[in-house]
Amino acid sequence: MNYKVNDILDDYKLLSECGSGAYGTVFLAENQKNTRRVALKIVYKHGNNSERELKGLRQYQIVSANTNLLQIYQLKEYDDFFYYTMDAADNLGENGQYVPDTLSNRLQKNRLKADEIRTMVRNLQENLQELHRKGLFHRDIKPDNILFINNRATPGDIGLVTDNAMTVLAGTPGFIPPEVLAGIRSYEARDDYYALGKVIYCALTGEPVGNYPSFPADCPLDDNGDLIKLYNQYCSGNLPAAGIHSQRSWQHIMPWAAISLLIIIAVFLVLSHRQAAVPEIAFAPKTAAVNSAPDTYLESRRQKCYQQLHDLLQEHVPGQDIILLYPELQSIYEEKIADRSKAGSPLNPDEALLAEYFENENSLLELFENIKHSINEQGNFSIEEQNQLARRQDRRRQLENILVKNYKK
Repeated sequence: MNYKVNDILDDYKLLSECGSGAYGTVFLAENQKNTRRVALKIVYKHGNNSERELKGLRQYQIVSANTNLLQIYQLKEYDDFFYYTMDAADNLGENGQYVPDTLSNRLQKNRLKADEIRTMVRNLQENLQELHRKGLFHRDIKPDNILFINNRATPGDIGLVTDNAMTVLAGTPGFIPPEVLAGIRSYEARDDYYALGKVIYCALTGEPVGNYPSFPADCPLDDNGDLIKLYNQYCSGNLPAAGIHSQRSWQHIMPWAAISLLIIIAVFLVLSHRQAAVPEIAFAPKTAAVNSAPDTYLESRRQKCYQQLHDLLQEHVPGQDIILLYPELQSIYEEKIADRSKAGSPLNPDEALLAEYFENENSLLELFENIKHSINEQGNFSIEEQNQLARRQDRRRQLENILVKNYKK
């Protein structure tokens, strides 16, 4: 049975539909015994996804009790579906119509003011830190899932919350780091902050997430510098220590994914003119002036170099086939080949190809680090480095084509 508006489910009457997805629907519902209104989500059982959500909800219900996190009040399972109730978002609607107060719905009217964003960010930071202290990840921070309950920002849509880093890919493109989206590594606690950075960008600029890092001309820079700096820090991986329970393992990130983050860092450098780690958002009173003017010539050279590097990298963007195969290939290499290759032991032709592929990836990582240092320190990178990049990308393309033919099922 698929439930709809005006149906009765146990003690609850379904008043209006708030949203729906592939596996379930959220309703505004009223408890007929006490007239209390709640958000009620019905999830229909379809294989492992619904089972994972149910397991995650049970974990979340326990750890969220007596915290500022969104509360689950009732979780009930039936043969072909389960449902749970939670606080309903404030109402943005008029004339008796319920429109949930979400960041997404607010942004349909206008972008948020800087002080509103600062308050929202503090609320969300507190929630993420609480989640991470409990060993859980949200995995779907985005404007649609930021609820305002009693005017306090709270992460909603908790169906993807999990304690398992080695989990299937989940979330929303644009709010997921590229290496996670590509399936190269599993989700980490810090990736919730990456998504928060994109949320801040959307709230401040009113732009869709796909437009990051462009900044609209009609959005004032005055009084927004701290927010711009913060969202670029979160999106570039320069994250606070507080609330982070796992470290990014750059050895497991393909260079093409890593360099996309370097380009974001370049934008951050141009905007802020200096790098600084901020342990947590803290909005100090504005100072009268900046003591030293930035070296605009050097910054201009850096910009040009990063654009040049970006153009070089666009000459080879890995295809979907190799992205999907990458975790399997990496596992085979690390478990069966890496140690033997380093020791100089004989390898069969297929093993030799995998060894060359991953050794080439490691060399690219080293090359990227050298290029990043050259650009940041000197505002240039050499012709030889550019030629090395081109050669290694060409060889990577050749190896990818061979590996896809050998391993694609």
